[in-house]
Amino acid sequence: MEPVPVELGGVKTEHHAIVTVITEPRDAMVVVNRIPVGLAPQRLELPVTERGFLADSVTITVRFVARDVTEASTTQTTTLYNTDRAPARLEFDLDKVKRVFANGTASEG
Repeated sequence: MEPVPVELGGVKTEHHAIVTVITEPRDAMVVVNRIPVGLAPQRLELPVTERGFLADSVTITVRFVARDVTEASTTQTTTLYNTDRAPARLEFDLDKVKRVFANGTASEG
């Protein structure tokens, strides 16, 4: 799967980070800055500084659509700010979002 290039406010940079978005349950709709990019899993190519910080803020939303009348549709959102290092992976589930970094550390948010 090819990464989806994401432009952040017209910021130009030579550096990019690949962030993998996964969801449980699978196949949730991934939306970046209010633009749908496809069903999870997705790989996003985000502009970063040479030190690995986001070049600009980006909001990533995942929409879990109910599969039958016993479920409710739900949405999870996280915002990565230009003061944040780019995570290697974002893991969304119905209750939380986890950021996982290349060094193996993780945080919720």
